[in-house]
Amino acid sequence: ITQTTVGKPIGSFYGYKVIGVFQSNNEIDNYKSANGVILQPDAIPGDLKFANTNGDNQINNDDRTYLGSPIPKFTYGLTGGLSYGNWDLSVAIQGVYGNKIFNLKRIDRNAFPDGNYDYDFYQHHWNGPGSTNKYPSAALTRKNIQPNSFFVESGSYIRLRNVQIGYTIPENTTKKIGFKSFRVYLNALNPLTIFGYNGFTPEIGGDPISTGIDESTYPLSAIYTFGINA
Repeated sequence: ITQTTVGKPIGSFYGYKVIGVFQSNNEIDNYKSANGVILQPDAIPGDLKFANTNGDNQINNDDRTYLGSPIPKFTYGLTGGLSYGNWDLSVAIQGVYGNKIFNLKRIDRNAFPDGNYDYDFYQHHWNGPGSTNKYPSAALTRKNIQPNSFFVESGSYIRLRNVQIGYTIPENTTKKIGFKSFRVYLNALNPLTIFGYNGFTPEIGGDPISTGIDESTYPLSAIYTFGINA
């Protein structure tokens, strides 16, 4: 799934470049090399169509290419707060941009028949000529599940990491109940993450040569807290 090569980021995704989905047997027969050799003779309608990157007479391992990096182009964060009267608000936001994720759980679905497709694949999979030129059929053949660009998705996200809103009861009121100060607050940890990846979470770890490979990573929990500072 990954390859580390001079000139590319460590642990870069490596595989076939998808250029479409075969709609019919006629399209398979017409996908030929410059010498007229059928490039994917073992394909069936609904299979992914791979690019012949080296221009020879077959689709094989030599056609694999760089498919992106799990390392973000940049990471960012923003924290801030404001107060108005006795109210106060604090917010922390963080995210990453420009990295890729390899959606291995879609391949695992083919290996484990009792597993479920994700909703995006269920909605958009190829189900007949003209239905889609992006998603393969649900019958993921052995050729389709070789590492390829269909399984490489954007890992960019923005997360509301923490938000807290509080109210400090006026001093003259707190003295009446025996306190110097009294503040109540609501806090939310990880309440919202915005991302386009078709998985539970875009934060996928791993060692340097397998970072970003999602084997059904469990997402972070959202935690909501009510508190009192007295």
